[in-house]
Amino acid sequence: MSYTTVELVSQELNGVSITASTVPSIATVTTWIDEATSEIDIRTGKVWSTTLESDSIVDYDGTGFLRLPKAPVLSITKFEYEKQGLGATTSTWTELTEGRTNNFILHIMDGELEFFGSTTPTVGTQNIKVTYTAGYSTTPAYITRLATLVVAKRFIQSVVEASAKEEGGSVTVGNISITDPTNFGANQIKSMDNEVTNIIDSRLGNSRIFRPSRNYSRN
Repeated sequence: MSYTTVELVSQELNGVSITASTVPSIATVTTWIDEATSEIDIRTGKVWSTTLESDSIVDYDGTGFLRLPKAPVLSITKFEYEKQGLGATTSTWTELTEGRTNNFILHIMDGELEFFGSTTPTVGTQNIKVTYTAGYSTTPAYITRLATLVVAKRFIQSVVEASAKEEGGSVTVGNISITDPTNFGANQIKSMDNEVTNIIDSRLGNSRIFRPSRNYSRN
């Protein structure tokens, strides 16, 4: 799921029309939205919308904890481990269940499983198969705002660069009318950069997941 929409980008640009025939086109802006969404995930170490990871294969080192690739983790649908090991002629998958009276518990924000009891996964490479839901059920408003600003900035840069290459001077794109494209681009982008920095410093600085290794003692 993307963190912003073409409609929100258009609103940020004073209602500029973005269609299949405009430049930039709706296809181009949609691609920019996908790229902004991916970049935010990478930079923050989080998934800010709900995503289902089906049959994700990971390794297990026998520490008693398993960190899943994405976090936070909202729920575990199915967890299995393979007992035969690499090179075996057949695979034997054994299912474990979540719960304090079962096989493991989930540390939601860290995206980490903690195993306990007599039945735990065997150590191995690619011997864990897990289906889980990661991310947030509702994308925070400041993440939507961040993605919108990033894409709107690219839109302005594209319009200004195209105008400079073709003829310079004034340019009109939908409801955007620019007398001096170079000056408009610099001022508008500076304003957007300031807001992006503010969101990152004030909101994401406290939201980023630092996923330290756990060292719990069991009594």
